[in-house]
Amino acid sequence: MGTTKNLLNLILVFGLVLIVRQLNPKLFIMARASQDSVKSKLRAAGADKVESPYETGAHNMAMRVLRPTVTNFLDLALARKNEHSDG
Repeated sequence: MGTTKNLLNLILVFGLVLIVRQLNPKLFIMARASQDSVKSKLRAAGADKVESPYETGAHNMAMRVLRPTVTNFLDLALARKNEHSDG
């Protein structure tokens, strides 16, 4: 982990996931993990899905390079959908 602050954050999030899971076993819990080593711990605590912002960003950038037409289309389609749902 590295720093005391990171360790305290991990303990807090781990505890929060445990408590929420006990309060409502049917609730979908999504957690954020900056490091791969934390993902399995959050899943063990009860998180249904654990995402890494770095992995998500890297995947998004790779898709923009490999499939620019598809990503541009999705950006446009989702932007228009959001415009219609806001009003």
